[in-house]
Amino acid sequence: MDTQHRHELKTNELADWLTHAPEYLKKNASTIIGVLLIIIAIITWPIFSRMRVSSEIAKAATVTESIQNLERDLFGVTQAAEEGGEARRQATSALLVNANVLLEQADKIDNPDLAAMARIKAAQALRTELHYRAERIETGEFQSRIEQARGAYDKALASATTPTLKGMAKFGLGLCAEELGQRDAAAAIYREILDAPEFAATVVPLQAQQRLDNLKENLETFVFAPAPAEEVMTIDSIPGQTPPLLPEGILESDPTILPEDMLDEEPPTLPETLPEDAPTEEPEQ
Repeated sequence: MDTQHRHELKTNELADWLTHAPEYLKKNASTIIGVLLIIIAIITWPIFSRMRVSSEIAKAATVTESIQNLERDLFGVTQAAEEGGEARRQATSALLVNANVLLEQADKIDNPDLAAMARIKAAQALRTELHYRAERIETGEFQSRIEQARGAYDKALASATTPTLKGMAKFGLGLCAEELGQRDAAAAIYREILDAPEFAATVVPLQAQQRLDNLKENLETFVFAPAPAEEVMTIDSIPGQTPPLLPEGILESDPTILPEDMLDEEPPTLPETLPEDAPTEEPEQ
């Protein structure tokens, strides 16, 4: 077969394939599209994966920075509390704003432990702001804020995977119960921490025991002993002193008895009287 003949055969095959290509594509469209999508996914998956990882790293870095900033705000509030005035108001206001921002960021990250830490720190800041605020706090606002902190602790307890973070979240729930006046509920939470083996290697049981001891101490009833009766001091009660002996037959109340220091004194002398025959001077006429 010469070269020209082979070229004619290839040309006829290509023409035949092009003629039947639309029909072939129509029949196998689903298969072709699926194969193309798989190829595209294989090519683009590493790219999107790197982009996703980069996005998560960026979010985690943002949350970590926010936690550090909140720690600085907590320290700033304690410092401003000593100064008072406008500095204290600005510090507590900034603490509240940053706590709410951190709660929003915690809902957007996929790292469960980092999200738990963010919620724990935010809840701590919410409670701290109430204690350091200069203005009077209404009961409804106080309860609402503590409930917000309690919700953050609940979410942290549900998402945390390490015993330390779980213990911190549970301990925070006990503090919220105390601040709401629910002493029995707080004591029950602290006992659960003490009884849980998973928290034994953390510092949380020690903190829980201290809070439990404080609760017991605050509930104790103290009975004070009555004051001793006032003792009347007499000469008989003075060590080394004995009452003086009185002559027999004389009572202590006898007014004729003179003190000892008057017994040695000489009796007073009376003026001498003139003799009866002594001349008397007559007044001059």
